[in-house]
Amino acid sequence: MKKLNFFWLLSVLVISFSFFATSNHAAASTDQNIDGFLTDEEVESLNEELQVLVEQANEQLAKGENEVNLSSENLELVFSEAPSTNGFGIQSVGSTSYQAYVSNTKGFNFTHAVSGKFSYNKDKLTAVSYKADLTGKMYDRSSTTWVTGMDGTVGSGAKIARVTSQGSFKAAKYFKGYYTTLMVDVFAPTKSYKIVEAKITS
Repeated sequence: MKKLNFFWLLSVLVISFSFFATSNHAAASTDQNIDGFLTDEEVESLNEELQVLVEQANEQLAKGENEVNLSSENLELVFSEAPSTNGFGIQSVGSTSYQAYVSNTKGFNFTHAVSGKFSYNKDKLTAVSYKADLTGKMYDRSSTTWVTGMDGTVGSGAKIARVTSQGSFKAAKYFKGYYTTLMVDVFAPTKSYKIVEAKITS
């Protein structure tokens, strides 16, 4: 009986130690930064860089430039459009393809892109399509994207629509997760678009 109690006690001690060690390892993983993953402070710094790029990109888009490719030390922001034209300029009925993406190049990088086409008849939007694409081999990736008519319903009176794409990058093993948002407004009257928001959060 004493021998049985000894082994029972030893088993309890081993299980308790294993749980303690596992818990401490998990706590250490959440408290300490892991090389290659961004800290909250780094994410905040990236967003400051990103806002500067957004302002610069919108300035270029406002000047009528169709290709905008900007980068900083840790980020790349790209917006491009391909309008349908004829020999007399932009058609009153047609479509414009657009692409936008933000890429983090610091540590284990990731990219969130959204692309599609907005179609119009004179100054009204007839349709807006979209497709989101996320890359980053260290992360489990997912996205949600949708279109909102800003002054009515797309296909029934709206002249302006907003494409919103939200991305999720999770590395559960390391207790790390990052979230991205891209918001783009498209305009039927001018056959153009602008960046409303590009953001990375943790």
